Amino acid sequence: MSNFLKKILFPFFAIGVITSAHSQQLNYTLSRDFLWGIDNYYNNSFENFQTFSKPYLYADVNLIKDSTAVFPRLLAGTKAETFDKKPKKIEIEVYPLLNAGASVQTNPNKLATDLSIGGTFLMNIGTKFSMNLKALAGQSTYPDYMQSIIQASNVVPGIGYAYRANKDSLNPKYAYQYYSGYLSYSPNKIFNFQVGKDKQFFGDGYRSLFLSDVAAPYPFLKITTRIWHLTYINLYTMMKDATNPSGLKKDWLNKYATFHYLGWNATRRIQIGLFESITWQGSDSNRYRGYDVNYLNPILFFRPAEYSLGSSDNAFAGF
Repeated sequence: MSNFLKKILFPFFAIGVITSAHSQQLNYTLSRDFLWGIDNYYNNSFENFQTFSKPYLYADVNLIKDSTAVFPRLLAGTKAETFDKKPKKIEIEVYPLLNAGASVQTNPNKLATDLSIGGTFLMNIGTKFSMNLKALAGQSTYPDYMQSIIQASNVVPGIGYAYRANKDSLNPKYAYQYYSGYLSYSPNKIFNFQVGKDKQFFGDGYRSLFLSDVAAPYPFLKITTRIWHLTYINLYTMMKDATNPSGLKKDWLNKYATFHYLGWNATRRIQIGLFESITWQGSDSNRYRGYDVNYLNPILFFRPAEYSLGSSDNAFAGF
């Protein structure tokens, strides 16, 4: 996620953490400003939780008994707040998103500005079903290190397509639009189903070479299964290939990917994980392919299926 978007979402997310105590099936933030404390909590020798796949569910985060894990810098030495309030059958929450910021670059001197506005809509039905919708639009000028990336790709990192908002070649201004949302349903403690358009992150730390949250939101279907000390995840996605030489959004081609992850908490100190993915183009000069039904197979491993197709699709596996 870009620093601009972090600035936009950070203050309003703090409100959401407090007011979403019963938003069990909503996703927690992907912001590292909050995640590093929670990851540290989950990775201690007293916990037995898989941290490979993010975002976490509020259902899991709300079980944390140490407030310093959620707000490490603000709540040091405090205990987690308990919520005895009985959840309502239907809860609806609406929050505004508003940001105005500026920064100064030296050598050469340059002023970078950002102004954006939007909103977030949350809905919970009981404790099993939740919905999140987010919309944001704004205009920004960027420092040179980001401007060079945007000019080459026509993409604002972490947000989406960069629309030119002026004709000044020395200090270009870009407009952007950010939309995300998902439905989340947990029929029981074993399964969680999510479908929508948002970001995912596979791995630990600030960056991932497997699946990162640097890209703009994309359509996905995610199935998480937890049994005993095992966590199994199926993730089906549809993304955009932004490398077309024309640089126009209409010329971006669809690309698809399927991910599997199997994690085993062998002990409280040892976690073993197997992961794999297949990525392929939705079309080429010869045919339209779309989402290949062979890759809807929810079971490890893809390699036999790919080999049987005589495919040149990109396969990735590791542990």
